Amino acid sequence: MSFKKYRLIDLSIIIVIGIITECLGTFLSIKALPLYNYSPYAVVALGLICLAVTRYGIRGAITIPVFALANSLTTYIVLKYYAHLDYSSLYYVARSIGCLLSLASPLILLVFYKNSTNEYLTSVGRVAKISAVTAIIFVVIIYISAITNGFLTIGKNKFLDGSVFINAFAYALAEGGLGILFMFAINIALYKNGTFKNSYETLVNEKVVEEVENEYYSSLKQETDDFDDHQAKGL
Repeated sequence: MSFKKYRLIDLSIIIVIGIITECLGTFLSIKALPLYNYSPYAVVALGLICLAVTRYGIRGAITIPVFALANSLTTYIVLKYYAHLDYSSLYYVARSIGCLLSLASPLILLVFYKNSTNEYLTSVGRVAKISAVTAIIFVVIIYISAITNGFLTIGKNKFLDGSVFINAFAYALAEGGLGILFMFAINIALYKNGTFKNSYETLVNEKVVEEVENEYYSSLKQETDDFDDHQAKGL
């Protein structure tokens, strides 16, 4: 199987799993509170995007708009048709844009690529640190999105007392918290399991090891055959 075909299949699997789990997780998370005042910007999506970007670099970013759409559509359906909340269309548009931008935070991982190698994948500690950086970017983008959304939907006057900025920060931490927890769990668990790796680099290394092993056994067989021939001639 070619690497391109392997990548297509692997990314397709990640996307299918991500859509199912993100839709289900978002639905259950919102429904968990009777007042429907909780709508996470990610459940498992952030961790799966980290996985896709780690394995395939910029090509793994194809998961970002897909998971953002899954999260945003589920949120819209639950709030609109289950909770019957009368949010304006502008609210949903602004939130969807914020979700899309916040899920792009794992692209910071591309900074650590050098010659197709993920240089941060050397220890659990480094994986945890870069996950923390991703989490900070994630929260900051949600915060900016919440401020912008508030400005568009409640007007300029509410910003004069400054409470909107504090509420937006609390909102960003709350709405991003679940996705961040799952991201840390996914990143560290997969790293410890040995599957949180750049796929191309891994396949190349496996190919090199296979070639070295074949060369070794071929050389060993040749030496054995030569020894047997020598023994036969001596007899």
